[in-house]
Amino acid sequence: MNPLFEKEDVKTNLIFSLHDKEQSFVNQLAQIFSENKFAEAIDLLNAWYNAKGNERESLIKQAEKSKLDDRFEIIQKAHKELFTAAEITGTPTVFVNGYALPREYQIKDISYFIDVLKKR
Repeated sequence: MNPLFEKEDVKTNLIFSLHDKEQSFVNQLAQIFSENKFAEAIDLLNAWYNAKGNERESLIKQAEKSKLDDRFEIIQKAHKELFTAAEITGTPTVFVNGYALPREYQIKDISYFIDVLKKR
């Protein structure tokens, strides 16, 4: 997904939801995205989704060590409003230029869309 996030004329939104106990992880991810470090943010999300056993707990503890602004409540409120307005029924959900990636597609299928969008 990195090429899609890096493409200036394509607006990409990734919608996902995390539990309250993962607040420090959300704050860390928000900080990375706010610094436009998209590749680092995607790497962290990949680590999160691929974590096994206690690996997620390690990611949370690592984030807790950082002194980050608390953005969790603001993010949760915005996400709840977005979930309702966009009729999101599950996460993660990917939007490309305002259109939800259909459920029939997998994230790996997005490479096709990147190629099509590069030609525009």
